[in-house]
Formats: sequence, C-alpha cells, structure tokens
Amino acid sequence: MRAGCCIFVARNDRIWDPHYVELWESFQDLRIGLIRVEEGLFSCHRLFEGGREMVVTSHFIRKFSRLLNSPCCLRGRSGDPLDHLELGALGEKVAALFLRSEGRRVLYRNFRAPGGGEVDIVARDGEVLSFVEVKTRRRDDYGRPLDAVDQEKERLIEKGADAWLSLLGTREIPWRFDVAEVILKEGELPRVNVVRDVF
Repeated sequence: MRAGCCIFVARNDRIWDPHYVELWESFQDLRIGLIRVEEGLFSCHRLFEGGREMVVTSHFIRKFSRLLNSPCCLRGRSGDPLDHLELGALGEKVAALFLRSEGRRVLYRNFRAPGGGEVDIVARDGEVLSFVEVKTRRRDDYGRPLDAVDQEKERLIEKGADAWLSLLGTREIPWRFDVAEVILKEGELPRVNVVRDVF
C-alpha cells in the first residue's frame, strides 16, 4: 500500500508551526487519529490519551520506507530521465524522510515567504528549529552538493527563515541552518548526508 503523510504536532509544539494552531483547535477533541507514514508500507493508529501520543518511531520509517531502502529509479512513467526539477523534488522527498528517520520532526516543506525567500524543509531537531536546504545530485564526482550553496542562496534561505520566525512571533528559540546533501544514482540506494550549522 502506498501511504501518504498526515502530520499532527503535539499540543506543546504549536509554537514551532504557525499554520498549526487552527488545525489543532479543530481536532483537539478527537480521541483517535490516523497516522500514515509517507512512502511506508503500513498504516497504524495514533491514540490520544491525556495529551500524550503513541507515535510511529523513526526506526519504523528508517526500516520500511521504500524511498530510503530501494534502489533509485531516475526515470518517469514515460521512461524518460527525470529532469532537473523532478530530480530536485525527489531529493527533497528523500531528505525529508531521512530527517524523520533520524528523529527530527518535519514541520513544513517548500516554504515560500510572501516577500521572497525560501526554505526547502523546516524541521525541529530536539529543541532546535532547523532550516534545511536540500541539494541533490545524480553523481558525486563533480564536487559536493554543499558547494552549490553560495552567498545568493544563503540570502534566500535567511530571508525565508526570517519570514518563518516572524510568523511565529518570537525569536526566543534556538535555530540554525543545515544542508542535506542527497546523491541519487540509478540502481543504487540513495545517500544522504546532513551538514549542520552551515552558515
């Protein structure tokens, strides 16, 4: 079964996601919710008991995610090779799953600030809010993907992060900028390396 992804954030995490408050108010009285793990093989129930939740662990995602555990297929349904945008979208999906498998909570993907600026993935890593830029390559002999994050890209990410923090209404939380390097080679397992606190 191909599963989608439905993310519920715990009540005490609402500060991390400015788009979550209204959603929580609508669903806070539910006793049972369905959680579906993105690209997983199973679905299971999440139980709400006194504000505490039983959740699918990062181990489950790491073990059963098809994207993380299957050889890459870099061709579309038509049989043509993925173009640059399609490859980038696949890399971001792989990176988000990898971050979840490491225990991070992915809050938002492809955040675009109204006044410009962008962040590929906004995630929570323990008590730290991380703004993650994803760089995807088909091969690793042209230098590291990290090298593609130049000053102009850094400014775009910083602008997006600034907009996110403005939506939160506070900067009194620890935050940093990370880069996820994704290597997708045809017929090989994806490789992901997350570089923390890049700039």
